[in-house]
Amino acid sequence: MPEIKVRSLSVAYGGEKVLDRLDLTVRDGELFVLLGPSGAGKTTLVNVITGFVRPLEGSVDVGGRTVASPSVAVPPSSRGLSAVFQDGALWPHMTVLQHLLFVLEGKMPRSEARRRAAEFLAMVKLEGFEDRHPDELSGGERQRVALARALVTGNSVLLLDEPFSNLDRPLARELIEDVAALHRRLDLTTLLVTHSQEDALLLADRMGVIRAGRLLQTGRPEEIYHSPRDLFVAGFLGDNNFLPARCDGRGTLSTPLGDLPFRGDEGDYVLCVRPAALSPSRDGKGVPGRLLASRFMGDGWRGKVRLDGGAELHVDFGASPPEPGEWFIRLTGPWTALPEEG
Repeated sequence: MPEIKVRSLSVAYGGEKVLDRLDLTVRDGELFVLLGPSGAGKTTLVNVITGFVRPLEGSVDVGGRTVASPSVAVPPSSRGLSAVFQDGALWPHMTVLQHLLFVLEGKMPRSEARRRAAEFLAMVKLEGFEDRHPDELSGGERQRVALARALVTGNSVLLLDEPFSNLDRPLARELIEDVAALHRRLDLTTLLVTHSQEDALLLADRMGVIRAGRLLQTGRPEEIYHSPRDLFVAGFLGDNNFLPARCDGRGTLSTPLGDLPFRGDEGDYVLCVRPAALSPSRDGKGVPGRLLASRFMGDGWRGKVRLDGGAELHVDFGASPPEPGEWFIRLTGPWTALPEEG
């Protein structure tokens, strides 16, 4: 299983950099998710790796071989990788079976190609769909065809560019589970790029967050979720409260939730606390505040509380709707303090 190694990669369109000295490694056998907003450079990275865009600077190695740099451009068909894109990129005049046979043409006897195509259609749960055309398929079924076409080649590197974004969430969740199972079954090295934090957290062995062409942080999903190193990362991945804080440089961080032990230079910070890390009660233990509003989130109730000092924050209250009035808030879960920007 080859790894993907991206070194100091830069790409510019019209003189404006969309990737800026990006460094990224997807390890052998890993399912790596690159998460970022629209326009962050995710699709451009996929296009460089697949061979549709040439970099301005830097290089891309797949399996220890340089496939892209300002002076190297290995043809896409010779890079040993496959890709699935957001729209599936199916050919309207071909049936489901013909899509798979086309990419296998000339690589094996036709009888073996048909057997292999049937095997991979079964893997993606499309038995009985062989003679259908793309316009006779649902969105999820079309993405399954694109996935089978990518996998049937036997390439051990798979790139996925927002493949679930056009699907309803139940269909997307089902396909996500199937992609994870196929990744393990076929011993793939997989890179998924997405703007969906839910997809990232569901799938990733490791993940990275990208913004404006720069990789801000990489790590296991739980590491990035609980210990973001950047305020953008803290806000983009999950819900967060951002509270003003100040460090005295002697081990104490003063916050609206009380003083916290903290090693850092003297100065202003932002305390990042997720709603689930806060415990509300009416027992007088904690910082007093008043409930301003509450709403049902599907798996419980979340309230907006204004502390007596004026700071406002969101708090998870559990299965029952919170009663109006005074509440006491304690910090009982993970938190992060980051230097104030600007």
